[in-house]
Amino acid sequence: MIKKRIFLVFILFIACVTFIAVFQYKENTYKKKIIKELLANVNGDYALTGDLAQIDKKRYFLLSSEMIPQGCKLIYEINFGCSVCLMELKEAYNLYQRMSRIKKIDFVLISNEKSFSFIKYFLDKILDSYNMWMIRQNSLDPNIKLYLVDYNNKIIFAGSILKYPFLKKEYIKRVKKV
Repeated sequence: MIKKRIFLVFILFIACVTFIAVFQYKENTYKKKIIKELLANVNGDYALTGDLAQIDKKRYFLLSSEMIPQGCKLIYEINFGCSVCLMELKEAYNLYQRMSRIKKIDFVLISNEKSFSFIKYFLDKILDSYNMWMIRQNSLDPNIKLYLVDYNNKIIFAGSILKYPFLKKEYIKRVKKV
């Protein structure tokens, strides 16, 4: 009787370990597949044109387009009428803050919204504090909202951290390599 129970516990233990190993393997395979697909779609430069402003919690400054930051940038394209985009903005800015502790990086917000006051209203509601660049221009790709761009405005990585939260680690890994 005792031998049967020990054998049953042993079989259950082996089944649990096998299940966990298979689950981890599938999850890692899925993550690698998503990252590979995103990297295949990322190529080219991110052209920054349009009206430029520097915005922080207290005010905003309209600037000349020649003053666009030349360093590494995390670019987020936003439609202020989209509630999901507003949620992702908060996640993107939190990611930017983590990345800026690793390396000097700028946060650039892209929108075709005309009123900087309207933008500032939403930023004040969503973010506790912020300091970012704002460029008024159209989106590069309607399916991709977040881009990591190097010093030459070459896109290094792009993908949604709201849809794929595991990409946060990938962005941090990529900014360390730049």
